[in-house]
Amino acid sequence: MVGHQVAWPKREAGKTGDVVLEAIGASLVKDEVTRLSDLNFKIRAGETLGIIGVSGNGQAQLAHLVSGLSQASSGELRLFDEPIADGVEALMKAGVGRIPEDRNAEGAIGEMTLWENAILDRVRSPRFSRNGFVDHAAARAFASIIIE
Repeated sequence: MVGHQVAWPKREAGKTGDVVLEAIGASLVKDEVTRLSDLNFKIRAGETLGIIGVSGNGQAQLAHLVSGLSQASSGELRLFDEPIADGVEALMKAGVGRIPEDRNAEGAIGEMTLWENAILDRVRSPRFSRNGFVDHAAARAFASIIIE
Protein backbone atom coordinates (compact mmCIF):
# COMPACT_ATOMS: atom_id res chain seq x y z
CA MET A 1 0.00 0.00 0.00
CA VAL A 2 2.89 2.41 0.75
CA GLY A 3 5.41 0.93 -1.67
CA HIS A 4 7.99 -0.23 0.90
CA GLN A 5 8.43 -2.40 3.95
CA VAL A 6 6.90 -0.79 7.03
CA ALA A 7 8.69 -1.34 10.32
CA TRP A 8 6.59 -1.92 13.40
CA PRO A 9 7.04 0.79 15.99
CA LYS A 10 9.04 -0.18 19.05
CA ARG A 11 7.25 0.50 22.27
CA GLU A 12 8.94 0.71 25.59
CA ALA A 13 7.07 -0.30 28.70
CA GLY A 14 5.49 2.73 30.30
CA LYS A 15 6.40 3.76 33.78
CA THR A 16 3.66 4.38 36.26
CA GLY A 17 3.77 6.64 39.26
CA ASP A 18 1.67 7.36 42.29
CA VAL A 19 -2.11 6.99 42.37
CA VAL A 20 -3.66 10.08 40.79
CA LEU A 21 -7.36 9.24 40.83
CA GLU A 22 -9.11 6.68 43.01
CA ALA A 23 -12.72 5.59 43.42
CA ILE A 24 -13.57 3.84 46.67
CA GLY A 25 -17.04 2.30 46.69
CA ALA A 26 -18.41 5.25 44.71
CA SER A 27 -22.04 5.14 43.65
CA LEU A 28 -24.22 7.61 41.78
CA VAL A 29 -27.99 7.80 42.20
CA LYS A 30 -29.92 10.29 40.07
CA ASP A 31 -33.68 10.67 39.89
CA GLU A 32 -33.99 7.76 42.36
CA VAL A 33 -32.22 5.44 39.87
CA THR A 34 -28.82 3.92 40.61
CA ARG A 35 -26.63 4.97 37.69
CA LEU A 36 -23.30 3.66 39.04
CA SER A 37 -22.81 1.23 41.89
CA ASP A 38 -19.79 0.51 44.09
CA LEU A 39 -17.03 1.71 41.75
CA ASN A 40 -13.51 0.83 42.83
CA PHE A 41 -10.47 1.71 40.75
CA LYS A 42 -7.06 3.36 40.95
CA ILE A 43 -5.39 5.26 38.13
CA ARG A 44 -1.67 5.90 38.47
CA ALA A 45 0.34 8.63 36.79
CA GLY A 46 1.20 7.40 33.31
CA GLU A 47 -1.86 5.15 33.02
CA THR A 48 -5.03 5.50 30.97
CA LEU A 49 -8.34 4.06 32.07
CA GLY A 50 -10.42 2.88 29.14
CA ILE A 51 -14.16 2.34 29.51
CA ILE A 52 -15.90 0.14 26.98
CA GLY A 53 -19.59 -0.53 26.70
CA VAL A 54 -22.84 -0.01 24.92
CA SER A 55 -24.11 3.55 25.05
CA GLY A 56 -26.22 4.09 28.12
CA ASN A 57 -24.29 1.71 30.37
CA GLY A 58 -22.82 4.40 32.61
CA GLN A 59 -19.86 5.84 30.69
CA ALA A 60 -21.35 9.33 30.60
CA GLN A 61 -22.25 9.17 34.30
CA LEU A 62 -18.69 8.07 35.13
CA ALA A 63 -17.30 10.98 33.11
CA HIS A 64 -19.64 13.37 34.93
CA LEU A 65 -18.59 11.92 38.28
CA VAL A 66 -14.82 12.22 37.75
CA SER A 67 -15.13 15.69 36.20
CA GLY A 68 -17.26 17.11 39.01
CA LEU A 69 -20.51 17.56 37.08
CA SER A 70 -22.09 14.96 39.39
CA GLN A 71 -21.33 14.17 43.02
CA ALA A 72 -21.05 10.63 44.37
CA SER A 73 -24.15 9.59 46.31
CA SER A 74 -21.98 7.32 48.43
CA GLY A 75 -18.37 6.25 48.55
CA GLU A 76 -15.48 8.51 47.74
CA LEU A 77 -13.41 9.89 44.87
CA ARG A 78 -9.87 10.99 45.63
CA LEU A 79 -7.52 13.10 43.50
CA PHE A 80 -3.85 12.99 44.53
CA ASP A 81 -4.95 11.18 47.71
CA GLU A 82 -7.27 14.04 48.74
CA PRO A 83 -11.07 13.89 48.65
CA ILE A 84 -12.33 15.63 45.53
CA ALA A 85 -13.77 19.01 46.44
CA ASP A 86 -17.29 19.78 45.30
CA GLY A 87 -17.76 21.02 41.77
CA VAL A 88 -16.04 21.56 38.48
CA GLU A 89 -14.23 24.71 39.60
CA ALA A 90 -12.14 22.91 42.21
CA LEU A 91 -11.23 20.17 39.74
CA MET A 92 -10.20 22.69 37.09
CA LYS A 93 -7.93 24.37 39.65
CA ALA A 94 -6.41 20.95 40.32
CA GLY A 95 -5.66 20.58 36.59
CA VAL A 96 -8.45 18.19 35.60
CA GLY A 97 -9.63 18.71 32.04
CA ARG A 98 -12.84 17.44 30.48
CA ILE A 99 -13.67 16.53 26.90
CA PRO A 100 -17.43 15.99 26.66
CA GLU A 101 -18.95 13.03 24.87
CA ASP A 102 -21.02 15.38 22.66
CA ARG A 103 -19.44 18.82 22.39
CA ASN A 104 -22.54 20.29 20.77
CA ALA A 105 -24.85 19.12 23.55
CA GLU A 106 -22.52 19.65 26.53
CA GLY A 107 -19.33 21.35 25.44
CA ALA A 108 -20.34 24.52 23.65
CA ILE A 109 -23.26 26.87 23.17
CA GLY A 110 -23.69 27.36 19.44
CA GLU A 111 -25.21 30.83 19.75
CA MET A 112 -22.18 32.14 21.67
CA THR A 113 -18.85 33.26 20.26
CA LEU A 114 -15.64 31.28 20.63
CA TRP A 115 -14.29 33.58 23.34
CA GLU A 116 -17.57 33.32 25.28
CA ASN A 117 -17.52 29.52 25.08
CA ALA A 118 -13.83 29.45 26.03
CA ILE A 119 -14.45 31.07 29.40
CA LEU A 120 -17.80 29.48 30.31
CA ASP A 121 -16.27 27.35 33.08
CA ARG A 122 -13.88 30.14 34.07
CA VAL A 123 -16.11 33.23 33.98
CA ARG A 124 -15.90 33.78 37.76
CA SER A 125 -12.11 33.66 37.69
CA PRO A 126 -10.43 37.00 38.45
CA ARG A 127 -8.55 36.46 35.19
CA PHE A 128 -11.78 36.98 33.24
CA SER A 129 -14.08 39.08 35.39
CA ARG A 130 -13.93 41.98 37.81
CA ASN A 131 -16.76 43.17 40.06
CA GLY A 132 -19.23 40.96 38.18
CA PHE A 133 -18.26 42.22 34.70
CA VAL A 134 -16.49 40.12 32.08
CA ASP A 135 -13.10 41.38 30.94
CA HIS A 136 -13.67 41.04 27.19
CA ALA A 137 -10.04 41.78 26.29
CA ALA A 138 -8.74 39.04 28.60
CA ALA A 139 -11.34 36.58 27.32
CA ARG A 140 -10.51 37.32 23.67
CA ALA A 141 -6.78 37.01 24.39
CA PHE A 142 -7.42 33.62 26.01
CA ALA A 143 -9.40 32.50 22.95
CA SER A 144 -6.50 33.57 20.70
CA ILE A 145 -4.11 31.44 22.75
CA ILE A 146 -6.44 28.45 22.41
CA ILE A 147 -6.64 28.97 18.63
CA GLU A 148 -2.84 29.12 18.35
